[in-house]
Amino acid sequence: MVVPLEKELCLNLGCGLKKIISDKTKIWINCDSDPGVKPDKIFDFTKRFPFKTNSVDVVFTSHTLEHIPQEILTSITLPEIWRVCKKNASVRIIVPYMDAQPVLNHYIRFHEETFNNWCRGCYKSSDTFPFKFSFHVEKIELGKSKTWGWVYSLMPLKLWRGIWSHLVEEIRVDLKAEK
Repeated sequence: MVVPLEKELCLNLGCGLKKIISDKTKIWINCDSDPGVKPDKIFDFTKRFPFKTNSVDVVFTSHTLEHIPQEILTSITLPEIWRVCKKNASVRIIVPYMDAQPVLNHYIRFHEETFNNWCRGCYKSSDTFPFKFSFHVEKIELGKSKTWGWVYSLMPLKLWRGIWSHLVEEIRVDLKAEK
């Protein structure tokens, strides 16, 4: 007898018009605070999430977290993401890199160390870790600028980013929920 695999519960936070379709292994719930984009679930990411604790296998969010003030992000939004995640749940975050996209409603400037600070084990002292959540950094990628990315062919992106941050448009980070 073949036992059917349990489908993973996945959240696409701040989906906008870019919805992810469920498949044989994953049930995607496209979430947004704007009812106009017709998400599967409408809620405010600065308040308690309408999902059970330890119920989510995957969280994906692209160009959403930078729109949340840092105090709210670290005191409400990230703890809520962590709360709904199962142990070792995958969290994929894509945000603008530093000042690559200076927009008035971008509250946070993200760089590599931002994410290392969210990891209890990576923090300078786990006794003074300031957050009620912890995510282990699995992978960090820097995304080339569509306008200036050609310069990348002259020298590796890691060398350029300190000289001219606009060569890097976004940062993509894979995290695991530590519980």
